[in-house]
Amino acid sequence: MKKISILIFSLLLFVTFSYAQSLDEIIEKHHEAMGAKKLESVKALVIEMNMMMMGMQATSKISVKRPNKVYSESQVMGQNIVQASNGESYWMTDPRTGKYMDMPEGQAKQLLQNTQFLDGALWNYKKKGNKVELLGKETIDGNVYHKLKVYQADLDMAVDFLIDANTYLIKFQRAQVSQGGITADVETDIASYKSIEGIMFPEKIKINVNGAQQMSMDMTKVELNPQLPDSMFEKPE
Repeated sequence: MKKISILIFSLLLFVTFSYAQSLDEIIEKHHEAMGAKKLESVKALVIEMNMMMMGMQATSKISVKRPNKVYSESQVMGQNIVQASNGESYWMTDPRTGKYMDMPEGQAKQLLQNTQFLDGALWNYKKKGNKVELLGKETIDGNVYHKLKVYQADLDMAVDFLIDANTYLIKFQRAQVSQGGITADVETDIASYKSIEGIMFPEKIKINVNGAQQMSMDMTKVELNPQLPDSMFEKPE
């Protein structure tokens, strides 16, 4: 009986170790596919995009600077909407008055996601305090994906990442998002990527909420290492 118990314990250790190796291998191949090591040398980034939201056209320009500064400016229906953070405080323009105001916590977390352009939740995830679990594989329209559940410590939320088993690029991200007492299932579908200086950036993105498409984004320009003064991230007086 004792020998059987030792054998079972040894098998469990082997399965657990193999499972962890498989997860590490998937993440490593994903980093290679994305050009993540090259992205480490990028200290600042500007991305411009065209958007379509529920039939409305909009443009957006997102400026990000390490470690966690972000300035997002969007033009929607003639309105100029700014959301920004200096890494410690979060602020925005009031859509009703145009004046500057502190950003609600829920919107601050969404803005924080924009800093992921400079790393991604999987890069050095252990140092960031993120936890990653391999859930297995999922097949969609004949394509096989590795499914990872990522708990992002800074956002206090879990996101499912579906990584293409052939390209090792992220195809889908899924999460339950709650704001203002309303919870919704949000899926990000990355339709295509573009390589810029050996780094892969999402080029065309669709966002579905509760199964219905709510937004599409087309990247029009990416600028690596622009000069971004710290003052642009500070809330104006």
